[in-house]
Amino acid sequence: MGPLLYITALALLANISTTLANPIQQEPQSSRPSDSVANCVDYKISLTVTSENLVINTPQWKNDFELIDYLQNSSAKNANVTFHPIGPTTINVTESVSIAATFCSPKTPSASKQDREKTVLITSSGLAYDSRYWDSEYNPSKYSFVEAAVAQGYSVFNYDRLGVGQSQKVSGWTNQASIQVEILASLIQLVRNGNYTGPVGKAKSIVAVGHSFGSQITNVLLTKYPSIVDAAILTGDAYESIPYGGALLEETIEPRIANQLDPKIFGELDTGYLTFVDIYAHVNFFFKAPFYEISAVQYAQSIAQPFALLEFLSTAAYSLKAPEYEGSLFMMAGEFDIPACLGDCVNTFRTQNLTEMFPKSRLIDTYILPGAGHGVNFASNVGEYYGETWGFLKKAGF
Repeated sequence: MGPLLYITALALLANISTTLANPIQQEPQSSRPSDSVANCVDYKISLTVTSENLVINTPQWKNDFELIDYLQNSSAKNANVTFHPIGPTTINVTESVSIAATFCSPKTPSASKQDREKTVLITSSGLAYDSRYWDSEYNPSKYSFVEAAVAQGYSVFNYDRLGVGQSQKVSGWTNQASIQVEILASLIQLVRNGNYTGPVGKAKSIVAVGHSFGSQITNVLLTKYPSIVDAAILTGDAYESIPYGGALLEETIEPRIANQLDPKIFGELDTGYLTFVDIYAHVNFFFKAPFYEISAVQYAQSIAQPFALLEFLSTAAYSLKAPEYEGSLFMMAGEFDIPACLGDCVNTFRTQNLTEMFPKSRLIDTYILPGAGHGVNFASNVGEYYGETWGFLKKAGF
């Protein structure tokens, strides 16, 4: 999401220690379509994470009435003066976590593509989704970024962020950006060194790919560790300060406590995790007519994941300027993306200054997907954005 939140917080200084356990390797995924071009292997990766986390100052809500009261307080015009739900106090937290990931590479690498499979794209989903945002089971020939990337000869390391999908669940009152950034940094180093990469071995080049919150943590990665990747692709993201933008986003999501809205599915989560009140709130936040199929929306709703509000808020603690990052950068969003641009990415992209954000980047490209909303991977014209992405990667030398 674009940096629209106006929460004052300390910059986080986080560190991570990684315990590399023996990989749990399974057979190539049987759920892939018969015509899939990808050979995929699932892993469970054990990490020990130590991070300096922001402390939440607001009482933990016990029901949706208390959640709504919080949303009203945080959305008030003077909330930046009167309401401070997180920080500036921090606390060091160390915990062992298990991250689920899938590595996909071409079944038959092409000699003409000159070891392109050793360029690994590491994908981070945004809030409300797990790794299936990048690897749709619905009409994968059209909507799976993984299938499209592997068809171009690249490999993809696609993982579930902490708290979603098959990765370990932690409290929604502690899960935040600082932890997610360090997990991503650790995964990148593991892949760089040839761990969890199936038959490909050591990666020659790493491209970090994010959507929304996944773009935010990728951006922070470039700020903290400017040489950790060779290129970055930030989707569903933009740089523009819009008054009360964060408050508008909170109201647009129409969140409810996940374990109370659907205790059968989300009963294991605590009250710190929220989700869309219904499919129409999901559409309001992620889609724009007429550039979506209702069946694609229904699939997206079926895989929607609860998110921790603290994840949403804590990204504002970071500076997103990456003055030492020298790699290539591709930023894109849907034309009518509400979270990134409040529905006007044409003007937002025209006015944002990416050379100020990334002054040493060797190549900066942007693209706006016509007619699309926030969830570009499920836009009906998604193929246009995929094509622009491969064009960028080839221009950057990958």
